[in-house]
Amino acid sequence: MNESYYYNYNPSSRAKINRPAGRSAYQTQARQRAGAYPAHRARPAKRRSMASVYIARYILLLAIYFVLMVVSALGMAMLLHFGFGGEPFVKTEPVMVAAAAPPAKASEGVGYEEYVEASISNLTFKLDLSEYEEYMNPSDRDAYIKLINQTYTIEKDFKPDDLVNAPYVRDGVVTPYLRLYAAKALEAMLSEAYANGCSQTLTVTSAYRSYDYQQFLYDYRVSVYSYLGEEEARKKAATIVAIPGQSEHQTGLAADIHTLLSADEVFENTYEFQWLKENSWKFGFILRYPKDKTHITGIIYEPWHFRYVGRYHAFKIYESGLTLEEYCELTGLGLD
Repeated sequence: MNESYYYNYNPSSRAKINRPAGRSAYQTQARQRAGAYPAHRARPAKRRSMASVYIARYILLLAIYFVLMVVSALGMAMLLHFGFGGEPFVKTEPVMVAAAAPPAKASEGVGYEEYVEASISNLTFKLDLSEYEEYMNPSDRDAYIKLINQTYTIEKDFKPDDLVNAPYVRDGVVTPYLRLYAAKALEAMLSEAYANGCSQTLTVTSAYRSYDYQQFLYDYRVSVYSYLGEEEARKKAATIVAIPGQSEHQTGLAADIHTLLSADEVFENTYEFQWLKENSWKFGFILRYPKDKTHITGIIYEPWHFRYVGRYHAFKIYESGLTLEEYCELTGLGLD
């Protein structure tokens, strides 16, 4: 074997071979010789490639974020739009129940009582409600016009003797009862509401309450506001839950009706509320605690709380825009 050849490839003499100092540099030179890529562009190209990956990931994350924001906004809009189960409140005019012929007003030469009689008689409905007429428009017109509030209270042991099962009551309602006339009139009202496009989630969430049950609800509300101090907590609670003896629910003539999971002012944004607000008087009910009359009623705005008084008085209250407090003070009815 040639000695010089042996010397050049002797492992012990590899340090004498003229090679690049570093392995990476050697590989780079080898690739450069092979035409793989220029050595001076190898690292910058790799950095640009990684930067492109990071930029693409960032753009993708931004896109996902905006998509989630849009979906969340749409979801919230739909919840408010549909009232948590109710039909959407559309801008079209709600179906109204009208009299066969528009009555002339008192200012047009007809006496006011004649005008009222013409307005509340011969109403037309989508359904045949003739069997409910006596309940919606009782012959004893003053029998259900009684004021209950902070001034005119009700006895602790008072309980109506004509309580019956209320219609369309949700599961879980503790005492699902109303007085006979109120229950029948409410059955007619909700049946007609469904026939006019209201969601069947429009149901009764509270009806008759005993004095003791009202005490339980009031005490709980006081505990919620206990951080205000006892006196302020009681004042605050009394604007939301009536003090026992001051609740209309004990009369068996009031019902909470809405489409939501729980009572809330957003119910006023639903088609169901608009229909009830405009049509409840035809069935003998009034919106008891209007939005702009809290200083008179002493109770917060409750678009879900409807009170039975009979069609005759309901029409007068509806048309005048008065609260039950104002109407009773004006007429002298229901104050005993």
